[in-house]
Amino acid sequence: IIEVDSEPIESVGKSNVYENIHVSKASLFKFRIPELFEDYDRILYLDGDLVVKKGLSEFFNRDISEVYAAVVKDMIPMLAQWTKHTNLLKINHSSYFSSGVMLLNLDKMRKDRITEKLIEYRKNGINYLMDQDAFNVVFSENVIYADYSYNLTYTSYVTFPYKHLKDFYNFEYKNKDEILEEAAIIHFCGKKKPWMQEGTQASEIWEEY
Repeated sequence: IIEVDSEPIESVGKSNVYENIHVSKASLFKFRIPELFEDYDRILYLDGDLVVKKGLSEFFNRDISEVYAAVVKDMIPMLAQWTKHTNLLKINHSSYFSSGVMLLNLDKMRKDRITEKLIEYRKNGINYLMDQDAFNVVFSENVIYADYSYNLTYTSYVTFPYKHLKDFYNFEYKNKDEILEEAAIIHFCGKKKPWMQEGTQASEIWEEY
């Protein structure tokens, strides 16, 4: 389920499992978003490997005044047939989220010196998935969870049957076709990208946009 690349990345901090993950080290710049956009109190961060199919104003206007971010749960790290990712990180969080779509409360992050904490954790903590583990550990559960439609991770969508998706994300969609149709954001978060490999699953969605 976890796809790896053949060329190893430089090790930053402790990493015991995925030495060859395909996520670029450029993702670590996310840690400095509060500094890079110092005139903003909130920002919607989006990874580059996704398509936005619908308006995001409702998501952007959510009340995040008491938390660090609004995020979407990531199903594969929680339910895959290997040790649950929260156990690997030695945390007791109820869920693990994807850092590919985050509505960030920059004001609260600056007040609580989150950039420094993220960097410190990345240097000295347990890291398997580039920036994502650091965000999950440092944010802890000071987040609110948004609907799967705001970060439909395509790897989860094709891996799990409808019932498992429904049970995990607690949505009201009637079938998998409706999930895909109603999604605001489709996230091609696996190694196989539709703009790099012809015939990749859902490549027609990417090419349409």
